[in-house]
Amino acid sequence: MGPYPIKRMALSLFRDATGLAATLARLDAIGIDASGMVVVAAPAVVRQGQILGARTVPKEHLVNFAKWMSAETTAELAAAVDGGEIVLLVEVDGPEDEQAVSQLLLNTSALRVQLHDMGD
Repeated sequence: MGPYPIKRMALSLFRDATGLAATLARLDAIGIDASGMVVVAAPAVVRQGQILGARTVPKEHLVNFAKWMSAETTAELAAAVDGGEIVLLVEVDGPEDEQAVSQLLLNTSALRVQLHDMGD
């Protein structure tokens, strides 16, 4: 099956880098490409560069998702990052990936899991 006509993104929130690292390893184990992942974190985590291949960026990067994420969600996530939590965004390419990623995230230490249509 080909890619979705509209890009979709799975969003999850982690309390710390340990839970995130375990989740990234599990995503890698099921064949999810880290190049489609973004980690949004506090400056100390961002300075580390990449976490298991996922691109790591500061919270200011959240504004890049404003066209598909509500202002309320953006503010909540920015506040969570300020509090030391870490956001993981995973692009999903089709129904099989969406189901696998969603199920995996729901079965981890993630504090929050959401799916978003990214639009064009």
